[in-house]
Amino acid sequence: MTEPYHIEQERIRQGLRDAHRPYNFYCSDMYKSLFDELEEAYKVMDVDLGLDIMADIETARKNFKAKLPWWYRARWKACPVEDPRRWLEARKEYQKNIYKRL
Repeated sequence: MTEPYHIEQERIRQGLRDAHRPYNFYCSDMYKSLFDELEEAYKVMDVDLGLDIMADIETARKNFKAKLPWWYRARWKACPVEDPRRWLEARKEYQKNIYKRL
């Protein structure tokens, strides 16, 4: 059985909206699981464990950014790229790869 046309169209629109949002570490499963552990440590007032988890979160954030492909980092970079052609190339790579997900 196939889904109704209007539901399929809304799913596609939502996918396109999500594709144009920069992927954020704070939305990842790794961050969510570490944050849940941090909340548990806070509830039992374990300061040492909380500090260790915060260090793990920072390490995971750095590893996450390091593993992003160059074209993704250039596409969402806050400051402009020195060579505009490099930015256009990154934009093309981003569009080519991001639409594969959909």
